[in-house]
Amino acid sequence: MDDALRWYLALMLVGAAGLLPAALLFGRLRSAGVLFARPLALFAIAYVAWTASALGLAPYGTALVIACLLGLFAWSAWIAWRRPALVSALRGRASLLAAGEVLFLALFALVLLARAQAPAAANTEKPMDLLMLTAVHQAGQMPPPDPWLAGHDISYYHLGHVAVDVVGQLSDNPPPIAFNLGVATAGGLAGAAAFAVAGDLLALGGVRRRAGAWVAGGLAVASLLWLATLEGAVDLAASNGLGGEGLWGRLGVEGLPGPVETTHAVPDQFWWWWRATRVIPDTISEFPAFSLLLGDLHAHLLALPLGLVTLGLAVAAFQGGEPLTWRRWFTDPARLVLAGGLFATLGMTNSWDVLTFGGVWGLAAVASFLRVGWSPLPALIGAVRYLAPPAGVALLLGAPFLSTLDRPPLGIAAVTGEGSDPARFLLVWLTPALPLIVAALLLRPRLDRRSASIALGVAVVPLVAWVLTVLRAEPGELVDRGAGWLVIVTLTLALAGAWGAATSADRRGDRALAAAFGLAGVALAILLAAELFRIDDAFPGRLNTVFKFWFHAWVLLAVSGAAALALALDRAPIQAPAWPGAQAVTLGALALAGGLYLASMLYAPAMAVSRAREGQTRGIDALAYIEREDSGLRAAISWALVELDPRDDVIVQAVSESYRGGGMLSAATGVPTLLSWPNHQLQWRGPEVPFGPRTETVDAIYAGGVAAAEVARESGVTHVYVGRQEREAYGADVGARFAGWRVAFEAEEAVVLEVPTVGALTGAAVR
Repeated sequence: MDDALRWYLALMLVGAAGLLPAALLFGRLRSAGVLFARPLALFAIAYVAWTASALGLAPYGTALVIACLLGLFAWSAWIAWRRPALVSALRGRASLLAAGEVLFLALFALVLLARAQAPAAANTEKPMDLLMLTAVHQAGQMPPPDPWLAGHDISYYHLGHVAVDVVGQLSDNPPPIAFNLGVATAGGLAGAAAFAVAGDLLALGGVRRRAGAWVAGGLAVASLLWLATLEGAVDLAASNGLGGEGLWGRLGVEGLPGPVETTHAVPDQFWWWWRATRVIPDTISEFPAFSLLLGDLHAHLLALPLGLVTLGLAVAAFQGGEPLTWRRWFTDPARLVLAGGLFATLGMTNSWDVLTFGGVWGLAAVASFLRVGWSPLPALIGAVRYLAPPAGVALLLGAPFLSTLDRPPLGIAAVTGEGSDPARFLLVWLTPALPLIVAALLLRPRLDRRSASIALGVAVVPLVAWVLTVLRAEPGELVDRGAGWLVIVTLTLALAGAWGAATSADRRGDRALAAAFGLAGVALAILLAAELFRIDDAFPGRLNTVFKFWFHAWVLLAVSGAAALALALDRAPIQAPAWPGAQAVTLGALALAGGLYLASMLYAPAMAVSRAREGQTRGIDALAYIEREDSGLRAAISWALVELDPRDDVIVQAVSESYRGGGMLSAATGVPTLLSWPNHQLQWRGPEVPFGPRTETVDAIYAGGVAAAEVARESGVTHVYVGRQEREAYGADVGARFAGWRVAFEAEEAVVLEVPTVGALTGAAVR
């Protein structure tokens, strides 16, 4: 409890320091950015601390973090002195700030309570995420050394982990505690930001009731952080005996239906909830509620609040009222630095988010130019010129970080041999789209012929490009796609309809409706693009494409659907029934949509209950499970944290494949080993680093004796760890092979041996 309280107090300080900078950047919005202040300030501190350390200006640690926080407070004081109107603007948003703080605290506490039931940094990618956080915490200088590849720095986007550690440094919470607190913080920050941006979007105009913005915000939070795929509701129904194998089995989801075994209506099957993100073969379709309850402190989750904050820039650009010229940035350099810095930190946290959320900002700027009479090509050029200064600042600020990455080769390829079928696609996307569908049903937005034609022409472009690409390479794909064509055609028409409705609404001056449908159109464009093209990377097929970009689409649908439905509720009744019986049909459709939406909200609490039944050691310590499962390793971790230096020492361990749970001594201490999780290293760096020789070196070291000592010294190894995994890999007698080596630490099955100096083992026997 004390850990969480100190953490929250540290976050309050960070948020207070960011209020005036946020108001400076987002002052034209209804919210004035007050609910964006905490993520904006937190990542600003993380960026400055990382960069100052990387440039050798100061060692990374608590002193530097406090200095950065004080510097932000000093800048806030300067802003208050020079721009007192911003202080008045903050006073005018006191009720919104208070409501946002209550919302943040409630979400933070709720997610933390769920994480406390299953806090272990084990399974999935949690060991890797803990490694990132520990490496940052222990580094002293950025970039941190890679604990799973001695001699190399981490080559992955880790500013989000720096941000988590910033709060850990301020609140005196070590990485194992900060791990789960960081997950809860991401949920709270994302919820508050979604609440604000949905309200800001609604406030663009055309709202009759003041409560409309609050309704939009509440719906956005529910759709973003609580709602699940329809498969989750189906899984719950099937496990409780509703339907049958003949019904649910036709859906084609592997493992569905599961066993009809429940306790208090929650399935007993271990990790039954996993299926909700593996609906379509060879894809991972995570959504925020799943990510928070799974508990991986991963880049896409840590970037979620920042992505929502950047939507505030898009809303401000779309709002109008000031010219979007590149010169305007230079009349207010502080805003330029803040906007550029926001995207720099987003790219340093999860680079893929820049494409989506930067694209939304760019489209909002294009729409603003079109609104005042510019033709499409000049509007595009005008938007590029407007965004060029903050983009340049973002690249400049991000350059020190980006220069440290060994980026693997990437490309774009056409999707062939895979794709979504209608049934399973609906199992994923029907529920997040329901608010938008209901809003369209109630509002019946006008769609003039010109807007519809232009929108359809734009929507067809990626489809034509895909067809031409496939015709040259694999023409049979056009036939093999089969029922997948229904998904493609439906998405194309829906995209055309959304953008056509947005254009028509904007021409009528209904900017709130235009923004809602325009944002929904971007989400639909992402879904369509993922059916046609994929990232050509180290992952098979479109697995990583779907994983990265469907998550973004969920975020955009949550915000746009909430705003659109709030508009519909605000304007009800909209129109008289168009034909006899229309009202009954409408009410029936609304009841069905509401039932499906509410049913899909049962998944998250059921998953939380199921996770609580896993039998993990409860609390918020991500490493507490090791005390129960391998107390020798836990003792070795405590010893290494005190006695070893990540910059000077290398402690070799058995090479563990990805997801096998190995390499935990290095992950929990930051002290590097020669190699662990090699498949992840390939994802981060590509094939340029030869891993085979390292595996051979590790094998040679665990052979023991004089030769092992020589190999260890040549490889820079200072210590050898012999624990449970090493005995499983090299035999129960592996420890006896190091006769004559000094034992630096020993506890139960865990032994740490110090590599002897040259000549110390000459003639020593190997047992």
